[in-house]
Formats: sequence, structure tokens, C-alpha cells
Amino acid sequence: MWTGTVTEVVKRHIWCIIIGLVAISVGILTIRFGSSDEAVNLLSFAGVVASIILALVAILYGALSAWRSELSVGEMRRLISRGQRQLDKRVGKVESAAGEIFGRLEGFMAMDATPAPVAESKEKAKAFKDKFELHLNTAPLHSVIIFYSMAMAHKHKRPLVLRDISGLLYPGAPEDIQEGWYGYYMGSIDNFSCFLEPNSCKRLKPINEGPVYEFVKMPSGLLAYARDSFENRINGSKPTLRDDLWGIKYRIDKQFEPEQSPEAEAQS
Repeated sequence: MWTGTVTEVVKRHIWCIIIGLVAISVGILTIRFGSSDEAVNLLSFAGVVASIILALVAILYGALSAWRSELSVGEMRRLISRGQRQLDKRVGKVESAAGEIFGRLEGFMAMDATPAPVAESKEKAKAFKDKFELHLNTAPLHSVIIFYSMAMAHKHKRPLVLRDISGLLYPGAPEDIQEGWYGYYMGSIDNFSCFLEPNSCKRLKPINEGPVYEFVKMPSGLLAYARDSFENRINGSKPTLRDDLWGIKYRIDKQFEPEQSPEAEAQS
């Protein structure tokens, strides 16, 4: 018994009926005209004509298929060309953004290598009963920024998230570039922690989840000294970097300062 869907069964029955009718027709024609030479000649001629027609149909079908294939190839080439143009545009934008970011990095690193000769701040943070004295006027620029971020985090009782700080320094930079500065930031924090009382700096999260620090205790006047040192470094920088550095300070301030209500902002 045949199995399958209703449509498949119907198709099979139709083909069986057609084959049966063709066989019956051939049998009738053979019995009726089998002894007639004229009928045999007509059938032969009809077969030749049918073969010619089928050959022409096959040629036309092949030509049509080739034409459609050529159209498909042309459309595919057009789509590939358009995609290539769009890709070139995006690559150009990425290269431009990367060049701008790396240009800033090179400028900052140049300042780190040769700190600008700025005046020493009047206020100095002291620790350990005046055994050590902290001078930021000779510290690298990134270290000054980290020190200012530490002071802001302690002042406003906020955690210092290095992922956020890196994003504030280099907004739009790829994440791997931002993460590449974690080691430098952590080294700066560890160095500054030497001037603080024991257990003043705590790391809240494991390194694989992103470095996060909390500053429990810091000397009085530290934020004023850090802010003064940062602003002196900005004013002593090259004009091409000055606006970028002021933008970094503004973003750090907005990161740590508590948000004010519209009424409080109006009063201020």
C-alpha cells in the first residue's frame, strides 16, 4: 500500500492513469493501423517532429537558464561591490578614530616622559609623621590624574573603578586598549598607598572582574593639593592638549560628585 501525504498519493494515481491511457492508446493504434505503411510513416514523422521540438525547447531553456545565471552573477557582483564600499567607509572611520586616540596617547605619554616644569603647590600632603613628603610636580601625568581620582573618590565616599576611569580618559577607545592601562593605574595606586596609613586603601573586587578600590582614610587637605597639582599640570601643558585635559578633569568631577536636584542647582 502506498503511504505519504494526500497530495503525493493523488499525484501517483494521476501518473498511473496517464501511463495506462498511453498504453491503451498505443495498443489501439497498433491494432487499428499496424498493417498500414502510411500510418507507420506518419508516426515516424511525428516522432521526428517531436524530437526537433523538444531539442528546440531544451536549447531555449538552456539559453534562458544561462541568462538568469548571468543576471544573478551580476547582481551578486553589484552587492559585493556595494558591501566593499560600505566596508571601506567604515574602516576609514575606524582608522581615523584610532589615529586620533593614539595621537592623544602619544601626547600624554610624551608628557609622562618629560614632565612639564610647573611650580610646586603651596599645600603638600604629609604622612607618617613627616618622614616622607609627597611631590606631584614631578610625577607622570597619568599618576597625577589617578591621584586626583583617588582624592575625589575618598572625598565623596565613592569607589574608584578603574574601568570607569579609563573610559573617562579615553572615551570611545576599544576596551582592550582601556584595559591595557589597568596595570599602570594599579601601580600608581600602590605607589601612592605607601604614603597613606595602613589599610587606608582596599581592593573590593578580584582582578579578573575589574579593579575596584575604596579609600577609607586620607590626610586632610589631600584633595586641595591633588586638584591644585592637576590644574597646574593642565595649565603647563601644550595648547593642543590643554582642552583634552580640562575635559578629563570635568568628566572625573562629574563621575564622583553627587548629582544635585534642579532646586539645588538653581540655588547654587
